[in-house]
Amino acid sequence: MGKSIYILLLSLFTCSFSYGQGVSCASADPFCTSTALSFPNNTGVADAETTEPGNDYDCLDTSPNPAWYYMEIGTSGNLIFDIEQTSAAGSGLDVDFILYGPYNDLTQALNYCGDHGNANTAADPNQVVDCSYSTSAQETANIGSATTGDVYLMLITNFSNQAGTITFEQTGGSGSTNCGIVLPVELISFYGDCNNDFVQLEWSTSTEINNAYFTIERSLDAVNYTPIATINGNGSTNNLSSYSYIDNNVLKQAYYRLKQTDFNGDYKYFSSIFIECESDPVFSLYPNPFKEEITITVTKPGNYKLKIEDYLGRNVFSKTLERSLLQKISLRNLQTQGMYFASLYNQDGKLIFVEKIFKQ
Repeated sequence: MGKSIYILLLSLFTCSFSYGQGVSCASADPFCTSTALSFPNNTGVADAETTEPGNDYDCLDTSPNPAWYYMEIGTSGNLIFDIEQTSAAGSGLDVDFILYGPYNDLTQALNYCGDHGNANTAADPNQVVDCSYSTSAQETANIGSATTGDVYLMLITNFSNQAGTITFEQTGGSGSTNCGIVLPVELISFYGDCNNDFVQLEWSTSTEINNAYFTIERSLDAVNYTPIATINGNGSTNNLSSYSYIDNNVLKQAYYRLKQTDFNGDYKYFSSIFIECESDPVFSLYPNPFKEEITITVTKPGNYKLKIEDYLGRNVFSKTLERSLLQKISLRNLQTQGMYFASLYNQDGKLIFVEKIFKQ
């Protein structure tokens, strides 16, 4: 059957997003939806019954590849959700779910991790609200008479263990969800490349809510930052968004970070990256595109760590390069064609180079 996703409903949201997925109850991620919420499913993850055996999984005979989410009710009423799982090719994959609640708040919901569904009376909060273990790639979950502020938790499972996407959408009911508990911007990558005459910065987001703009800030010491540019955001979207900026004031070494500001003036900072510019490149990679193997050339001796991530920011390969100026790396295990990001870190763990690579 399908992927394990626990969805914790705090107050039903009215937004749509793309998310990652928490593989345990304690790491449940918030979400909201009025149109469609899409996220990559989990594969190769142990059954929830094995890792968290105290919960009552009711109709679920198995619970492979779990992911947990929570949701908060924004407007009282009933809610109807459609859940669908598809492969990368678009074919349907068996998906199953169980829904718990209602909890008074997120703290109470998380305190029941390991005891969900074991209600002793009708007044206990940890009820099994809905559950399905059919062979279908589409399921419908129902919440009746939800109250503003209630929290619900849902587990969705990936029975086939095939990589794909799960879409979760509210299709009916008089209630709604509260999008205020979801991060306004989900940043999935931020990297830079020194090209001697300029530094090119690129970043991408998977979802945005009321995103007015990004501010790019630069620092010599990772403490005192100066704004150098402002880039308009895309407002609200659940599509992949890509951004870039060229800094023509090249410094030998510099830290860069992003500040994201909402339309209402709220803002947050993302982690910084370190960029070191040399007269000759420290790191080069070829061929690009590649088929099964790449060659790494390092012109400055040292200990480096190579990490390769897919376009969703998931680590798919890592290797330590120990003072070798040229090294061939086999990437035969990368089965999926398309774009990846190859990142090089120095021995202090600072990111010094990132390059897009393409698997043929």
